[in-house]
Amino acid sequence: MASGARIMIVYTPFRKGGESPADKRRFILWAKNKGLNFKYSKNILGAVGSEIYIYPTNSDISMEDEFNKFNGYRIVQIVDGYLSAREHFLTKWARGIAKFISGETSYLKINYDALLKKNIRQADLVICASVEQAIKLRELNQRVSVIPDNHSEFYRTRTQIDDTDEVVLIWEGMGHSLKHLSVLEDVFEELENRGINWRLQIFTDLRYKKYANTFLNINAISDIRKHLPNFQDRLTLIQWSEGAILNLANKKAIGLVPIMTNDNLANMKHECKLLLFWQVGLPTLQTPIPSYMRVSNEAGLKENLVQDRNAWVTRILELSELQEFNRVKKLQDYYINSFHTLEIYLKKWDNAIYGTEKSIEMNEL
Repeated sequence: MASGARIMIVYTPFRKGGESPADKRRFILWAKNKGLNFKYSKNILGAVGSEIYIYPTNSDISMEDEFNKFNGYRIVQIVDGYLSAREHFLTKWARGIAKFISGETSYLKINYDALLKKNIRQADLVICASVEQAIKLRELNQRVSVIPDNHSEFYRTRTQIDDTDEVVLIWEGMGHSLKHLSVLEDVFEELENRGINWRLQIFTDLRYKKYANTFLNINAISDIRKHLPNFQDRLTLIQWSEGAILNLANKKAIGLVPIMTNDNLANMKHECKLLLFWQVGLPTLQTPIPSYMRVSNEAGLKENLVQDRNAWVTRILELSELQEFNRVKKLQDYYINSFHTLEIYLKKWDNAIYGTEKSIEMNEL
């Protein structure tokens, strides 16, 4: 490829218009910081004639003929642990049918699992969000790069924290993950029994869709009542927004990341939710799933991996003390500044894109 040649990058976003957090915190963030031009396309048809096509696994991968004809460099992004989910074959069939009915795929592919694995095998590069996901993906394709979401926009200069008697707990996430809060029902009951003044603030979309994010409108308030029916007066639901999350910076609050351990898909989650809390400056307690265990151990915060009721309650009360709160936050900050700055993140994308087998040079972009 001639030096100085212009490479056209075509990008299919996770969500229309590139409005998904996975869009804003991954490729688009890198491209904007590099001053690179790229073209949006709904599917691979818009990538004809381009050098590089970057797409997520929730794009229209049913266009097998079009993918086979594409002569450029194919980079697929997969940011969830779907391949590790042990699903019944009927569930896999239903997934393929749902994607076709919803319009996510143009062709009906009953065995969606097989289609996805084939697409991953044929990709020139696979980009995922965690080491644990990479181990699974390398069973299909050895060309895998690990690039977590970047949350540097949430980092704020640390200031003095004012102490408070109220124990403020924070959960954030998508509506379909609200079910994981049920893990904490007996934890909250114990806080009540001990006479602790506590409040849980929940940051999520107040209305969301289930089943391929398409078919059923759900009211988050009604949903949370099913998962935590006995603590409604202790809960505050807040519409998720970047501004709302930024308002948590330098507040004395504790982030909670509970996971239902019998949920195979959730157990392969990447560490990005954990890192978001750390960027904001919230000491965080989490269920010991593989990615959270790895990051917590690397940060010297093994004690914040909590499983049973007593462990959750003990650490919540310990972190309510300002000295312990600040100690943990300092370790989290050191980890973020060592491994998850914007500069480090941009270099990961540089290595993924410029370090391809096609030897794409930086000045060609």
